[in-house]
Amino acid sequence: MSIAHKFILVILSVIFFIVGFFTYNSIKEQKKILNIQLEKRVKLMRDNLTQDATYTITYYKHEVENDLASMNLSHIQTLFTQLVKREDIDGISLSNNLQVIQIYDGVSHNKDVDVLTFEESQTNFIVSSPIELSSKWGNLSIVYSLKGLNNEIKDAHKDIEKFIDKRITDAFFLAIIFSILFGVLSYILAIKITTPILLLTKRADQIANGKLEDTKENFQINSNDEVGLLTKSFMQMSQKLQKSYSELKTLNETLEKKVEERTHELKQLSITDPITKLYNRRYFTTASNDILSIAKRQKEKLSLIIIDIDKFKNINDTYGHKVGDDVLIEFANILKSTQRKSDITCRFGGEEFVILLPETDIELATEVAQNLRKKTENLSINLDESRSIKFTISLGISNVDIENEKNIELALHRADNALYEAKNGGRNCVRLKSIKVA
Repeated sequence: MSIAHKFILVILSVIFFIVGFFTYNSIKEQKKILNIQLEKRVKLMRDNLTQDATYTITYYKHEVENDLASMNLSHIQTLFTQLVKREDIDGISLSNNLQVIQIYDGVSHNKDVDVLTFEESQTNFIVSSPIELSSKWGNLSIVYSLKGLNNEIKDAHKDIEKFIDKRITDAFFLAIIFSILFGVLSYILAIKITTPILLLTKRADQIANGKLEDTKENFQINSNDEVGLLTKSFMQMSQKLQKSYSELKTLNETLEKKVEERTHELKQLSITDPITKLYNRRYFTTASNDILSIAKRQKEKLSLIIIDIDKFKNINDTYGHKVGDDVLIEFANILKSTQRKSDITCRFGGEEFVILLPETDIELATEVAQNLRKKTENLSINLDESRSIKFTISLGISNVDIENEKNIELALHRADNALYEAKNGGRNCVRLKSIKVA
């Protein structure tokens, strides 16, 4: 064996070792990137879970304190049962400091806290809040299940590890086979295969750099000889790597889609009232500031209406909270059916609702309010075959001084005063507190 042949044999062996080495490192780097992306997505999901937990316990804390004040413990149990039906919640519990009253549904968690507190274990995420009447009464705790999140993370890690490990094994196996084959061919046909080796080296460099696109045009070699067979085998390896890359990319896109869907669900829960499916006060605060900014820039009129269901407490006391919820839902349906695309309608709290009306002066806002009042007055809710109930609303209206007011708080205050006058004026009526604007 000549020195030239020995040198070529060594070079060919080194080339295919490099193919395997760079392929291995390329896949490992992709694995590292995927794990980093997964960690970021998991952090985002946990942050969204914390936001949802904060909103949910704040809402139920308000409801529970109201029910405790009236000793309506059955409604508390109903609220708890409804909440535990959510797939992501294992349980909710309420206990007072003396352990005289203890209400729970699902997994119970009792811990004395003075402020809003978050705890996390391997299987649960727990948020607790103090319950206060005239003084601290007890504690409310909601137990979130982390089973779905943990399973999703665990399955993603397993799939990534299994997928990449298989591809690494295949890549090294093929690299070893081709190294031996090329060594034999280089000993026999050192001069003849010099050009194909250079082309194969170029393709190997492309693979190592992550360029997995097919490049058959580079291999102008007679497919009937040994070099042609080697080239065919090498292209099969390239195609397998290309397929592996596509599958890995698809896996990543699927995981991203799942995270996006879950993030969207959590975002909707954080801005939506669970009973009426209208926006909640939190969303209204943010959206109203944006709409006011637009109105200031475009110098458009802006008005708002505050609505209160008349004698709503009597409905709850007489017919129960289930009927009270039905009244809220039916009234919300009226609001949805009459609002424009540009209007922002939300449940502000309890039986109080707010509508923000862009591009609307006080006269048009009054027409909107009267229309809502009449539709509500004509509505009848059937309780059973022989009974039905009707209810009315009182409305307060005000406009916003977009030139001088930095937010809508003053307009809300004026509308609230107008609502107070409507209540004192016999209910089922519209009152307004407007100011002169340019």
